[in-house]
Amino acid sequence: MYDEHFFILLSFIFFIGLAFKPCKQALISIMDNYSHGVLKSATEAERIRKEAEVELSKIKKKAAAINVEVERMLAEAKEESQVIMEEARIEAEHMLAKRTKLAFQRIAQQEETIHRTVRDELVAHVLRSVEAALAGNLDAKAKQELTAASLKSAKKLIH
Repeated sequence: MYDEHFFILLSFIFFIGLAFKPCKQALISIMDNYSHGVLKSATEAERIRKEAEVELSKIKKKAAAINVEVERMLAEAKEESQVIMEEARIEAEHMLAKRTKLAFQRIAQQEETIHRTVRDELVAHVLRSVEAALAGNLDAKAKQELTAASLKSAKKLIH
């Protein structure tokens, strides 16, 4: 029953058992070191992820604050532009009113000048007629005709 193959097999198992014991410690040591490295990397990755989340939240808060500031600035700019437009409208109305007033003053001056000129011409015409009536020996009928003609031409000058 115990032939040589059996002893070789038994020797081989015994050899493997003896060789495995020191190798087992080395393998366990290598696996422990590897698991510690993986654990350390996982811990580092978790720490980095948390830092990234914190930074992301800070950036989101800053972005929100910037958006609020931009909205405020836009509202201020819109308000300022409305104020400027209103001031420009008021200024334009004042300028238009001033120019209209000046135009009416010039028209009034021109009317006054025209009335004065017409009056002066009328007076001069009447004086010429009176001089002609007084200068000559005109009969009454000629004087009436001259007076009527003077009045008629005076009416034409007035209108």
